[in-house]
Amino acid sequence: MLTAVAFLAVGGLAGFLLARAAAPSLGDQVRAAQEQGRSVASGLRVLSLHDEAHAISVSPSGDASVDFALGRTEEGLRAALAGAPWIAPDVRARLTRDVDNLRRTRTEPDFGPRADAVATEIEQALGIPKDQGAGG
Repeated sequence: MLTAVAFLAVGGLAGFLLARAAAPSLGDQVRAAQEQGRSVASGLRVLSLHDEAHAISVSPSGDASVDFALGRTEEGLRAALAGAPWIAPDVRARLTRDVDNLRRTRTEPDFGPRADAVATEIEQALGIPKDQGAGG
């Protein structure tokens, strides 16, 4: 009986250590969230550049590629925030609201600068250093 308990304890400890070694570190989680954030910010900056070049439709029927890109932005932001538990709920809500606002107001003036500003907010919230962000 004592041997069975000892084997159980050793097996449990070995399983715990193996699971712990296989789990991503906090640093890995931060880097993954930042990488997702960089991707989201890059997408917003591309939209910003296209708007400034007048390559985005401002008609009420809109541009399907912009809708698609903003949908991807929303998905990417959700994924980045899911991997970043250190971001406060109010910041999460603000970023989500700002991206949603871009979708609703994409045909209004100054879309490009607003998209760029949201990209910067996302980078700041995720702690992406300026020299590593999508904007450079």
